Amino acid sequence: MVFWELPAEASINSVKKLTNVLSLGLITFEEYALNVLQAIIAAQDTCWDECVGLVPTDVLGQFVRYVDEYLVPVDFMPSPTAFMTRITDSECEKKKRELRPRYVRFHHSLHAYFESVRPRQPGEKRGPGSTLDT
Repeated sequence: MVFWELPAEASINSVKKLTNVLSLGLITFEEYALNVLQAIIAAQDTCWDECVGLVPTDVLGQFVRYVDEYLVPVDFMPSPTAFMTRITDSECEKKKRELRPRYVRFHHSLHAYFESVRPRQPGEKRGPGSTLDT
């Protein structure tokens, strides 16, 4: 376990709590998505699918799009300040590079999970080029 990784149970509980707060209308979808993404990235990668499985099916496609829009434009190196205690420009750049492989792996894992659970239209093929709309 990397020093900043949370135990699986802690991340799973965080996603459960965030999902409950979203369902009560106490946070926006954007707040929910960012916090879920950060909870998952901080988690052991062995529990990523379980965490994503807690995202309500009615917002899963929207969550996938959010992650795409959040990560792809910054080459999978968003601000790492949520994972830092000492924040300097050089430390931020170092942490971005350190976290990038996790974001890339999660992005691929999320798309694979989404493709495996998304309902299909008659005659629709799985894989590249398929839509994120549910």
